Amino acid sequence: MSKRKINLFIVLLSLFAVSAYAGIIYNGNEYTEKDMPFSQDGSGMQYFVVSGSISNVNSWNMRSLTINGTSYTNTWSSTMPAPVDGNKYFIIYDPKNKFAHFEIAGTNDWSSGSTTIDTTEIDIPFTYDGKARTYFSTAGTINTVSSGSLDTLLINGVDYTNSWSDLMPERINGMYYIYYRSDLNYGHLEIDGSNTVPLPEADTLSISLPYSFDGVGHHYFVTTDEIESITSWETDSVNVNGMVITNQTHTTMPAKINGKYYIYYKGSQGGSHLEIAKYEPYPDVVSYNGQNYNKVMMPFTASGSTAQYVYVYGSVDNFYSSGVSLLEINGVNYTNQSSTTMPASVDGKYFIKYIPKNRNSYFEINGSGIEPVYILNIKIFLESALLSGA
Repeated sequence: MSKRKINLFIVLLSLFAVSAYAGIIYNGNEYTEKDMPFSQDGSGMQYFVVSGSISNVNSWNMRSLTINGTSYTNTWSSTMPAPVDGNKYFIIYDPKNKFAHFEIAGTNDWSSGSTTIDTTEIDIPFTYDGKARTYFSTAGTINTVSSGSLDTLLINGVDYTNSWSDLMPERINGMYYIYYRSDLNYGHLEIDGSNTVPLPEADTLSISLPYSFDGVGHHYFVTTDEIESITSWETDSVNVNGMVITNQTHTTMPAKINGKYYIYYKGSQGGSHLEIAKYEPYPDVVSYNGQNYNKVMMPFTASGSTAQYVYVYGSVDNFYSSGVSLLEINGVNYTNQSSTTMPASVDGKYFIKYIPKNRNSYFEINGSGIEPVYILNIKIFLESALLSGA
């Protein structure tokens, strides 16, 4: 949810996106938000607020009709007072009798797909039902849109009210801004497509891993490096080659596109955070204390009269040796022993020296090869989340 700063000395905005319309408290009265054009007839004092550019107003049989404190009682006018909070007009409708009438025409501030409105970013496919006046946005790909029992449905200012279409308007800064309004509890919106964000032809930032980004931003990053994991929090959207991984840690990546990962990032808060770790597998051969050790995966066994120098990584459950002349793990002697306790790792590795006595010599080690870079990323994520209060 993006956040627009409002002068709290003038107005207090409360947005009810599901079951009610937004109400604005101004000078002690609650005003109902309305969309232009609209008209009001009959008796009973009413308080309305519109947001945008007013073309003209007209009224008759009114006791009083004011807009931002200026009287427009029983008159037609195309000249408006200064708006409040940049684009708001507060209307007090005080009728004389049941024959009172007021009408207003103009362009709402959402009609051009304004990016200054509070929006909820959505994943596609998407459905929404009910009585509401709310705004959505997406960077995904819309294939079709259908709606019913709505008063208004606009996508980047184009009217899709109560219709089906597979033709979409031009994006605005890479986004679709969707305005939904229904006075009925059974209003319905359905959007089909995918979260795949069209690959940009320009404006991508090439990055090398590891990489992190903090704060407000709307970016497309691209890298050819292999990704170990991606972590994000307090973001509006994080998408990698079409896979949505917003506000989570993900270690499984989609296929590369033309040998690249395209990372879409949108953050609207100072605490928004993206962190990408590089996948760096252990090499097949590592030198330790002047000896080359070959990488093997657990579980692993060695037997017979041939000496072996190997290393493992990850979480060890237990190991066992018998009939050997020497069995060392990271320089600690474990000859002809069994244990569930390992010595301290060397950069996440356990170097095993197997020196057999004869063909009956034997060694085994059991566990799982979880690379410590992954464990470290989880630790960093948890610590950061605790510090940030996530």
